[in-house]
Order: sequence, then C-alpha cells, then structure tokens
Amino acid sequence: MTALLPAIVPVSLIILIGFLAGRKLSLDPQTLSQLGVYILAPALVADGLYRTTLSVQSSFGLLFGLQPFTAS
Repeated sequence: MTALLPAIVPVSLIILIGFLAGRKLSLDPQTLSQLGVYILAPALVADGLYRTTLSVQSSFGLLFGLQPFTAS
C-alpha cells in the first residue's frame, strides 16, 4: 500500500483539477489539444532526454548510427 499511494495521489490530483477546470471554466478542446501537441509533448521529450545519461560509447554509436558490439 505504501508503494502504491505515491503513484495514485498525483494522478488523482490531476484528474480532480481537470474535472474542476472543466466544470468551472469554458475550455476550448482545440486549444487544449494544440497545447498538448505543441508544448507538452516536446517538453516531455526534452525532460526525458535531460534525465538520460549516456556513455561515450553509446553517444558515438547514436551519433554515427553504429550497432552496439555484442560478443556471442
């Protein structure tokens, strides 16, 4: 239960905020979808890239399109 609670509370708060905003504010669905596509999705990708650590070997492999070496 202790591991599940930190995962459920933030999601529940986001759902609650969205529900309350939908009831109190007149939100345009097209504007919200454009916000998600043009702002939030690139921000999510940038955050994922920022938090990722790569080794020098992996970086060169990605940069030059090389396959990782695996010994069989």
